[in-house]
Amino acid sequence: MLPASPSLEKDGTFVNTERRIQRLHKVFEPLGESRPDWMIIRDLDNTMGANWNYTHPSEIMVEAASLAPMFAGVSYERLEGWNSQLWPVKPDGEDTPLLFTERFSFPDGKVRLIQVDWLPPMFELTKDFDLHLNNGRLLEHFHEGNMTYKATGITHKVPNPWLEVLPELAEERDIKDGSVTTGFPSPIYSEQEGKPMAKAITNIERYIPTPEEEKQKAIQQVLDAVSENHQALITLLDIVKELQEIGVLDIVQGALKNRHDIGVIAVSQLNQPGMHRIMKNGMNALQFLGKLEPGKLQNILNAVDHGIVRLTDTKSEKPMGLMGMGRAMMEPNVTLALGSMINFLRGMGEGMQEAEKHVH
Repeated sequence: MLPASPSLEKDGTFVNTERRIQRLHKVFEPLGESRPDWMIIRDLDNTMGANWNYTHPSEIMVEAASLAPMFAGVSYERLEGWNSQLWPVKPDGEDTPLLFTERFSFPDGKVRLIQVDWLPPMFELTKDFDLHLNNGRLLEHFHEGNMTYKATGITHKVPNPWLEVLPELAEERDIKDGSVTTGFPSPIYSEQEGKPMAKAITNIERYIPTPEEEKQKAIQQVLDAVSENHQALITLLDIVKELQEIGVLDIVQGALKNRHDIGVIAVSQLNQPGMHRIMKNGMNALQFLGKLEPGKLQNILNAVDHGIVRLTDTKSEKPMGLMGMGRAMMEPNVTLALGSMINFLRGMGEGMQEAEKHVH
């Protein structure tokens, strides 16, 4: 076992199953005495007389491109800026996103099809074992997660593996979100006893999380809410800061601390003579305003406002005589106001008569 550095601690390239060649940049310095694997192999071979003098993995890529035709045009310069190449790559750097568009890699250019014998599955589906389980991969975790589940950030995003089933199967077997199995049995027989190694699943039990898991779930929900609404929270904090600066929070805090005294004062004021009449009259006034149509009330208030303005203007005018009053009575605005007042008085009288009828 030689202490080789992981991918984030070295420069180099990746070639994945898509045939895509990607540049890899070092993020951290190697931990402890570990080193990039190309350095380890170089020094190991030099101890056996290889006399290799590579100083950077790009020099190794140059040699690989000179020896392997499919890598002929691959270079670190062409992979910079997050660019990638798919082999085979021509010497001029042109890569091949799609293989075999014109011919296959045989002398006649035709594909080779080879007949194979059909082999049955290891076991047939039965009444007891009627489901086939296929294990997949997670983007966030590597294989069983022996290392990645130790990373808090990744585990926060994907805390547990899960089982996916078709909606029709879930409805048929009464499988709900949160239901779990304690294992994945199969009908493979034990060579020693000649019996099944596991029993078939007869039911799926509801998993009850532990208090610690509930706590962790609650923390994750809070973190998710903060992440999704961070802009609103920032705005809220700005508002709270301004309220603090102008002293509103101090007033609220003082009121909370002295809420008992404030309550005593409020109750004593309510017990004062005549307070219940004031409250009742206030409620009656609110009911009266609620019966008025907003548009009509606005017209009345505007008329009163104009009347007050004219009233203040008449203070500087000469006193009006009987003849002047007679002429004023003929003005359209005065006639309209007098007619409105008469109608008001008539309606007021009708209301008083109705009240008298209810009293008797």
